[in-house]
Amino acid sequence: MSIAIPELPIEIRDIVDFLFSNGYYLTAVGGCVRDLLFFDKISLDWDFEIRSINNHKLQEEELKKVFENISKNFQLQIIELPYCIFKFNINHYEFEISCPRREIYTDNEVGHKNFEAILDSSMNYIESFKRRDLTINALGVEYIGPQSILIDPYSGLQDGRNAILKHISSDFSRDPVRLLRLIRFCKTSNFKISEQTKLLINKFDLSKLSWHYIVKESKDIGLSFLLLKIKKISIENNIKIHRSLKFLYEKMSTIEETNEIEDIFLRQLDSFELRDFEELEYFNLSKSFILKAKNIKDTLLEFKNNSVLTKLLKHCEKNSFEELLNKEQNKKLLKSIKILTKKYLSHKSLVLKIADIYDINLNQFENYILSSDLVISADKLDQISPALRQDFVIYKKLRKD
Repeated sequence: MSIAIPELPIEIRDIVDFLFSNGYYLTAVGGCVRDLLFFDKISLDWDFEIRSINNHKLQEEELKKVFENISKNFQLQIIELPYCIFKFNINHYEFEISCPRREIYTDNEVGHKNFEAILDSSMNYIESFKRRDLTINALGVEYIGPQSILIDPYSGLQDGRNAILKHISSDFSRDPVRLLRLIRFCKTSNFKISEQTKLLINKFDLSKLSWHYIVKESKDIGLSFLLLKIKKISIENNIKIHRSLKFLYEKMSTIEETNEIEDIFLRQLDSFELRDFEELEYFNLSKSFILKAKNIKDTLLEFKNNSVLTKLLKHCEKNSFEELLNKEQNKKLLKSIKILTKKYLSHKSLVLKIADIYDINLNQFENYILSSDLVISADKLDQISPALRQDFVIYKKLRKD
């Protein structure tokens, strides 16, 4: 099946040509090829396999010298990652160039890195592409001099044209991150999961899935969407999930649309008990964050429900702030204002977020207590009664901080 292969951006072409002139050729593979062929999109992330033109087997020491040469000629900072992967950036393009490898999964283990990698530059494409997840991600473009040759050992081109997501091997379900990517790709494209791949869904095990990958795979589709999809699929297919995800689903009756895990937990502050806090570590949330948020919420609700304070704030619209401070009976209210002010100035974004979630209007507080005009009008401490002067000095300090 023939297909026109678009030209490479000049930054990528320069690396391809430089390596070819030094006896090596590159094969682009994975998402960059998929995007190029099916979505007419030049990816910013490029993965390549490197091989020698004379087919000799590349050793790690030789590859290190090759990339030292690239670093010197292009003035690049190159990082060596595990599995002999060399990573660098040119302008806005990110490159990862590696030796072809096969991945052998550890028996009875599930996870994103539960395999042994065998590097071999003489490996053919059927072998080296077998570690890929889907057939559309097992497409390559081999660049030998001016030639661009499509590599398609698993019929990914036909599946792509038919908008089908099909796994390459039964090892597909050994990596829980692949289920997240399947969800993401279904959401961001019009591709459908093949019937063969659907049969593998119930083989997944998410009990060791890292929160890092949930956040990473949710960037294009939204965190709440991905969490709800994981919940739905795990129930329908009887898939094991991480105990902290189970805690989340049991705790949250609904998950509002958001890209921040903090927002999800802030909506359920009253439901937390001390024994729950250890589960928060999975989500990179601390016990102190939840306690601080609960404290802020209680302060805001007290502010909202204090009708006398609300009336006084409205009164400030027509009268000076000194009048509020000078009334002895307002001393308790002044203390409430100071507490709220301290929280507002120390954790403004969190205060505003919680106020928004719980529908607490802070307009009067912001307009009449934090406005610069009122602070200036109250600068004359001699106009404030001695009984309240110390309170005002503390307030002023908070205001300045």
